[in-house]
Amino acid sequence: MPDYNDAFTYGVRKIQKSIETVRPVVAFFKDRYFSNLIESELETVSIETKRGNRIILPSVRRNDSAIKIGSVAPHQVNTYTPPYNFLEASATISDANKRVFGEPVETPYSKADRMQVIIAERLNEGMRGPLLLNEEAQCSQIIKTGKVTPKGYTVNGDLFNFPEIDFNVDADLVGGALNSLWTTSSDIIKEIQTICIAVFKKTGRMPTEMVVGSRTLAVMLGASKFTSALDNRRIEGNMIRASQYAGYPGVSVNGTVNVPMVGDLMILSYVNDYQYSGGDAVDMIDANGLLLTTPGWGTMAYAGLYDQVGGYPTMVAGKNLVHAVQGDVSNHFVYKAFMQTASLAIPTTLDAWYYKTVVA
Repeated sequence: MPDYNDAFTYGVRKIQKSIETVRPVVAFFKDRYFSNLIESELETVSIETKRGNRIILPSVRRNDSAIKIGSVAPHQVNTYTPPYNFLEASATISDANKRVFGEPVETPYSKADRMQVIIAERLNEGMRGPLLLNEEAQCSQIIKTGKVTPKGYTVNGDLFNFPEIDFNVDADLVGGALNSLWTTSSDIIKEIQTICIAVFKKTGRMPTEMVVGSRTLAVMLGASKFTSALDNRRIEGNMIRASQYAGYPGVSVNGTVNVPMVGDLMILSYVNDYQYSGGDAVDMIDANGLLLTTPGWGTMAYAGLYDQVGGYPTMVAGKNLVHAVQGDVSNHFVYKAFMQTASLAIPTTLDAWYYKTVVA
């Protein structure tokens, strides 16, 4: 006869997976720029990073020794410890006295089934969204500064900073302000061209899109030299039309602009933000910020999680893991579910993007 705890855990896990399928939670930076994935069975993750290679291999004279090229490959392996999250959702038997959302009216669920749905919903609404926002915040910090400072809570609920992780991104490309701030009279197309070529020379990747803050977009659309290069199909009666970027709430496509020697750049805006308890809201992209890049240069890394395999605790790989336990007298018949995750955003192709503040 199967143990009820295991059956209950399986039930919550199954329902939770169904919720994830039906109501996927998306994050723009994470999904677009940190789309690579690595899952470790250890408490650490080891990631290989690389930079663009512009070293020329010279010839040798015949009969001479071969050129040693070990130093030509500019890549290295680094080991990181992702911050660990262990969160709890709970429900009492009285919560199961009422029907849950989506429960068939003609064939109501049993209280046990309701309890599993309630806990799975609370895992989804109370944990999954905020955990994803935490990953998106990591991506935002890295994009802006090339560094990340994960946040954590002590047992008594105080917020503290984990040690800062510096990924050694080229300071010429990330952090600070552009030397010449943009105005509506600036030759913004020329500025963008210079930036894109600089990114290409660093890493061999020519930017294909820009993500801008509200002030930056306003200055760009107020500059005649810039709007004259916009895709005319998006301009109707002097009104530049924006459209929502399908699947990413808060992201809009504001047309494309053609830059000589670079090509077409898609113009995106992103209005999402994040906030730690007791702190101020932080924009994912600053109002006066500019990001020029291509997709797919980063990795979301997940360290091992604790699970019970063969009756013994062990470390397993995975993005997150759910456990649930039934109530007893000691916890007042409260059903509890726990979610684990240990994630860290890592730029695995360094110098593949440009981020500066560009307007006053």
